[in-house]
Amino acid sequence: MGTFTTIDDLQRFLARIRLELRDYPDVNELIEGEESSDRIIAAALRNVLQRFNTMPPPIGNFSLSNFPDESLLILGTAGWLQRTVANLNDRNRLPYSDGKVAASPHDKGPLVRQSANMYWQEFLQSAKELKRSMNLCGTYVSAASSEYALLDAYLDEHGITISEVEL
Repeated sequence: MGTFTTIDDLQRFLARIRLELRDYPDVNELIEGEESSDRIIAAALRNVLQRFNTMPPPIGNFSLSNFPDESLLILGTAGWLQRTVANLNDRNRLPYSDGKVAASPHDKGPLVRQSANMYWQEFLQSAKELKRSMNLCGTYVSAASSEYALLDAYLDEHGITISEVEL
C-alpha cells in the first residue's frame, strides 16, 4: 500500500495537484472554495499508488517519497480526482427552468469525464512503460530478487566482466 513519508511531501504534492487542476478558490467561479479537499486528494493519491504497485510487473512498493516519476503521479491522481468529480456531477444533474430561464448547474459531467479519461489513459500507458523499463534495467529494490542480480554482484565483486565468462 502506498504511504506518505512526511507531511511536507504530502503538502508539496497537494500543491502540485492544485496547480495541475487549477483548483483554487479565486478561480473557481461556480463553486465556493476548492473543488477537492486535501483529504480527497490524499485518498486519490493513495489509490493511484496502490494501482501502480499492483500492476504488473511486480517490482516493489513505492510511496510518495520514493516514486520514480512525480509527473506520472500527477497524471494518475488528476485522472482519479476528475473521475470522482464527474461522478458527482452526474449524480447531482437536475436541469430546471423558471419561466424563460433554464439552468443545469451540474451539466459538466461528460466534459469532466472526458478529461478524467485523458489523464487516466496517459497514466496507465506511461506507468506500464515505466514499470517495463524499470524491470528490464533492474533499477528497483524488490523482495523478490532475481538470481541474475546475485550473479552480477558476484562478477562485480571479483572483477569479472561478462566478456570473460564463457557461455
